[in-house]
Amino acid sequence: MSNIIKYPAFIISGLIGTVFLTIVSQLVGFSRENFLPFAGPYYAGWVYPVYFFISFMIFAKVFQLPKIAKYYIIAASVIFAILLYFIFEGQMFDNPIPFGIGAV
Repeated sequence: MSNIIKYPAFIISGLIGTVFLTIVSQLVGFSRENFLPFAGPYYAGWVYPVYFFISFMIFAKVFQLPKIAKYYIIAASVIFAILLYFIFEGQMFDNPIPFGIGAV
């Protein structure tokens, strides 16, 4: 597979994998994001950068990317975590326990 197809397919697959993991997490109740006001408790927000990392690492193996790509994925995951921290205004760790245990 040529690089012109491989890298965009890797990025799209990684993002779709992240969305899939987020949806499964929502359905199982492991985590919950709260985009609407008064829509209920928000908990385990720290897990979304982890899903991002896992998805992209899996697809890095599937698309057989070079080893240096793993370091870029780690850096992107850290940047994504910092970005989410500021988007959610520091509430990423307010209710850190999965499955809504003790969520307020």
